[in-house]
Amino acid sequence: MVESGPVERRTRRRRFSRPIAWALRVAWAGWLSCAVAEGLIVFWDVESVLVTGPIILLLALIGIILAWSAGYRALALLGLANALICLLFFSLVISLNWKPPDAKTPFAIMGFLYTLSTLPIACWLTQRAPGRPNPWECLECGYLLYGLTEPRCPECGRVFDPAVLNTIHPPISS
Repeated sequence: MVESGPVERRTRRRRFSRPIAWALRVAWAGWLSCAVAEGLIVFWDVESVLVTGPIILLLALIGIILAWSAGYRALALLGLANALICLLFFSLVISLNWKPPDAKTPFAIMGFLYTLSTLPIACWLTQRAPGRPNPWECLECGYLLYGLTEPRCPECGRVFDPAVLNTIHPPISS
């Protein structure tokens, strides 16, 4: 009879490619800027959007470029949402000719709803971000390439560089 004891779990830190890691940082900086802007609108003055709005828009544009270039389209859409909320606030002030006292309540409500609704999306996108491929696995099908004698994946036929495998250690199987 086998004794069942506590199961030891190793937690592995997710590895992201450098462009995706930077895109995630910028996305979170954009979200944090939205949250700070919301706090400034509610607790200080609505005119603070004159400072925070361009910062959020700049972070959104940088995030879109980084996420798009990294191939993470969903994260680019979050950056687009940040840019669009800035443009919405700007267009409302222009089209409705709002003065700061007129804009405070609508900005506070819309900003709160936007910040609250994008938090779970940002968390979900961070959890689902594509990780860095392991160098010992085939980029096409994920087949373990370590120990092969030919520089071709036996599963899908993709050619790989065996010199890369000589510089790394394979994963330890348990």
